[in-house]
Amino acid sequence: MGSEQATIHGVDSYWLGGSQHKRADRELARAIGARFPTVPEHARAGQDFLLRAAAWCAERGIERFTHLGTVTALPMGRNVHDAARRVNPAARVVYANRSPQAHRWAGALLSGGSRTSAVLARPGSPGDVVGAQDIAALLPAGGPACLIASQVLHFLEGGKAAEQVLAYAEALPPGSYLVASAGLLGGSPAAGELAAMYTPARIRRHTAQDVTRWLEDARLDIVPPGVADVRLIPVRAAADIGDGGPGIIAGAIARKP
Repeated sequence: MGSEQATIHGVDSYWLGGSQHKRADRELARAIGARFPTVPEHARAGQDFLLRAAAWCAERGIERFTHLGTVTALPMGRNVHDAARRVNPAARVVYANRSPQAHRWAGALLSGGSRTSAVLARPGSPGDVVGAQDIAALLPAGGPACLIASQVLHFLEGGKAAEQVLAYAEALPPGSYLVASAGLLGGSPAAGELAAMYTPARIRRHTAQDVTRWLEDARLDIVPPGVADVRLIPVRAAADIGDGGPGIIAGAIARKP
């Protein structure tokens, strides 16, 4: 047990009320939550956002979804396919994760579903996710689709994050939606402490303006209110994020013309 290390997937699963975590994950998640109580709250807000976004896209006729996230599948009906199928029972969803552990959990939780599948998207080129067989078959298969990149872009340096967003946008058919969210460390001294505490991966310092630029450079139309605190999307208007402290999640819904 001494060699066990916390993982991105396990820590997020603990914060989101899932069961896909080990002792090292729980210990780190509790330590961060004790020092920064808003961080688990922001993580849950990010999950709530992607569920609202999936339902919002389903209401606009989208029935094919790809979800790239740190936690591939959760119990208790809090998954993309649950949210989308409350609107459209025919919705199909492919889950992608770079963690073999998360992929194994997803295979167990999603087994038996005829319109859900999980793929292991290995790190590599910017197109490694959209090039996975199930996703490559799903995205262009007739009409617009939705790709959700949930709380993963903050693990990439700015240029790589921009390349990923561009690859996602290029793979989507016209009329599709890209839903993106990223954690913002903020500029306070506490942000550096949080980054040091979070040992599973390096969290990069990005701003809401960075997320906006990635989407605009990919020639996507950002749906109002633009890039904002995920707790405010989708709504008609939102205040400037400013320095909301470490851990706040910025997100957006963008449409490919």
